[in-house]
Amino acid sequence: DTSGAISAGYDVPFMFRNWTLGLSWRMSETEFTNNIYRRSGPTVVMGFNSAVQRGYEISPESGMSTSLSHQTFIEEMGNIGYNKTNLNFKTYFSRWLPQHNVLYFGLNGTYAPELELKGRSTDITGFYTSTLNGNFFNNLLIPPFLVRGYTSGSILGYNMLAANLEYRIPIARVFRGWDTIPFFIKRIHGALVSDAVSLDGYRRSDRFPGALISERFGDNWFMGYGAEVNMDCTLGYYLPVTLSFGIYKGADADLATEDISYFFNFKF
Repeated sequence: DTSGAISAGYDVPFMFRNWTLGLSWRMSETEFTNNIYRRSGPTVVMGFNSAVQRGYEISPESGMSTSLSHQTFIEEMGNIGYNKTNLNFKTYFSRWLPQHNVLYFGLNGTYAPELELKGRSTDITGFYTSTLNGNFFNNLLIPPFLVRGYTSGSILGYNMLAANLEYRIPIARVFRGWDTIPFFIKRIHGALVSDAVSLDGYRRSDRFPGALISERFGDNWFMGYGAEVNMDCTLGYYLPVTLSFGIYKGADADLATEDISYFFNFKF
């Protein structure tokens, strides 16, 4: 499979505090199953954020953020058209918890029923939403669907809802470097994580390699859990980066290709 895309956007100044509005246009060309698909159309995103990370906090400790986006791909401007709506919600709670401990809860949903109808005549599962085994990215227009414990791409849906629960724990305040080496460690923190997802679409099967098993929303919830350690650093005196290591397990034995999965990443 090969793909390429170009997009341009504009953040609209908003009159209300904590609210944002973004407009963009996306054009892409994707090749898979010996077919070339061209998509072109606008995206509008509206968001609200009252969560702020301060001082020695390892993450925001209160508040919430939410965003609603809608993409329209116009068939007359490419060769495939459909609509897709995405919803993201995050909230943070720390009251009554030990200092700088945080309970995080997130929801991520997508709704694109037209893809199911188009998929009956051709294989366009490449446009379905895919789950990820780790948080590879910091800030995206459309946040990733995290279901840790299962291989990225093993769950594909045109309609999908994923839930994430994390208990975030401070481990150590380091705040030191070594001589003139351009590497400074600020803090180390961890998290106990649990994820769940249900979908309209398909999933991989360990018992039937290469096969796609049809799924209907609500019939099954695929769950995973694990633990993470994160190290917040500064590179080159100015560039903030977080190094992350995770160990996860998927609760569904048929979907999880390994008993334990590992994840390492750095995010800017």
